[in-house]
Amino acid sequence: MAFLVLNRVKTQDIFVSNNYTMTTQAISLFNVLQSEGKVVIHSFNNLEVVKFDDILYVKAYGCYAKVFMKGRDPITSSRSFGEICRLLSSYQLFQCHKSFAVNVSHVIRYKSVGKIVLENNIELPLARRRKEDFLAILEID
Repeated sequence: MAFLVLNRVKTQDIFVSNNYTMTTQAISLFNVLQSEGKVVIHSFNNLEVVKFDDILYVKAYGCYAKVFMKGRDPITSSRSFGEICRLLSSYQLFQCHKSFAVNVSHVIRYKSVGKIVLENNIELPLARRRKEDFLAILEID
C-alpha cells in the first residue's frame, strides 16, 4: 500500500516492507486505519478510505477489480483482483472463485448447488475446490 507523504523525510526514517517504501509517518497512519477497521482502496483518481465491514464482495474485471459495498456505488480499483485480495487477506475476505472474493461476515446462506448468498440476496459462485474450506470457515463462525 503506497501513501503520499507531504513532508520531506530523512533517510533513516524510511524502510522497505512488503516491497513498498514507507515512512514512519505513513506506517503510523496505516496502523490507525487498520485499528479502526478501515482500508484504503486505490481507484483511478482517488484513494478511497472505507470500512471493511461495508465491503460485500470483490469481483475481478480484467486487470482491475470492482469492490461492491453496502449503501454506496461500487468502487472500481486501479489495482488487480489479486492485489485487492492480498490487501484484505488479514480481514475476513475469502476468495470463493477465481473472479470473486466474499466478505464472510455478510454471508447469510450457502446453497448446495455451489452458490453463496449474501445480504440483499446477492448470489456468488463457489468453486468446487474451495467448497470444503468455505464450509469450514462457516462452521468456525
